[in-house]
Amino acid sequence: MSNYYLITFADFSEILKTLIREKIVDKVISGEGKRNRFQISPLLESDPKKLEEFPLSSLFIYNFDRINSASKFLHKKAGGALTEKIAMIGHPADARALIELGKRLQVELNNVFVIVLENIGTIQANDVINLLKEEGIDPESVEDDFLTDEEYQIKLKDGTIKKYPLGKKIDITDNDKRADIKKLDQNFDLGITWITLEPFSHELILRIGSEKAKDLFSKLTIKKVEVNTKKLDVLLKKQSEIMEKARIQKEKDISEYLSRPDRINELAKCTMCGVCINACPVCFCTDCILQKQRKEKNIDNLTYQMTRVAHIGDSCVNCGKCDINCPTHLPLSLYFYSVTTKIKNEFKYETGMKKKEPIPRSWTALERGTT
Repeated sequence: MSNYYLITFADFSEILKTLIREKIVDKVISGEGKRNRFQISPLLESDPKKLEEFPLSSLFIYNFDRINSASKFLHKKAGGALTEKIAMIGHPADARALIELGKRLQVELNNVFVIVLENIGTIQANDVINLLKEEGIDPESVEDDFLTDEEYQIKLKDGTIKKYPLGKKIDITDNDKRADIKKLDQNFDLGITWITLEPFSHELILRIGSEKAKDLFSKLTIKKVEVNTKKLDVLLKKQSEIMEKARIQKEKDISEYLSRPDRINELAKCTMCGVCINACPVCFCTDCILQKQRKEKNIDNLTYQMTRVAHIGDSCVNCGKCDINCPTHLPLSLYFYSVTTKIKNEFKYETGMKKKEPIPRSWTALERGTT
């Protein structure tokens, strides 16, 4: 049995509906547009019929709007799947965040069906809206969108296709450029991607990653077309190229960041607004001491950020939500990348990758091999 299949957007919706019909999950984390197709917010859905128009391309390209993310929503709004079975469709960082939350008893991993979007990266919705405004295009006239590692494309309702090279008028986020984990080898049920497929074809390559997913797949009535060896080789090569490019960018950016003598003082520009805390998928305290101390004016902004790294430094999955939402544009993702890289080098621990690997702060000196 192959692990890679060619499916359609409609097939994907059928997969979500089957998850509920077969009682594999109770609810699916879906999304809804608040103002337009570019800005979507997560919501829980238990009605299979309402999953027919799942906002797949929007989630692929723009992710959930503002501070929202699939993993944060599952933890905060879906109760961590402690009492219900939930299907989460998110990016690799979301799946990794669940692992860290699971180790801290915040999420019941056995109750989560994880579907990972293996993509290029994400574009900020506001950047798209500004681009459309500059181009004189009504956002309501956009019918479809697509993203490759070279271009952002939109299809208008009159059939016109507009193409914009990445890096000029529009681009993926800086954090996504250096996010080198764009697919997972474990801890997921299904992986989907449109890399190497034709734009606007509404086709996907589906990857089966667990026994639970195999059982689901056997129950599906969709057409099951195995991806042939040639197409699979092209996909895997392209994915490897994308991740290697991101790895090189990450090393470059971290090196440059660590060479900046003002990098710590730069954090003193923090206004302690709390947006980074609210956006962080692995920050889970119900009663946040930082927020309390800020209100009581018992903490300065540098200590505020240094406390954050002490709190989540070994659980940060570098999703970039803190960075892109920071009103003062602090390079928070670089700050945390430098910390997680140090932890990886020092403790051989990579956040969100292994379910049963203990977190570094729980290790004894003997377990670390030190005295």
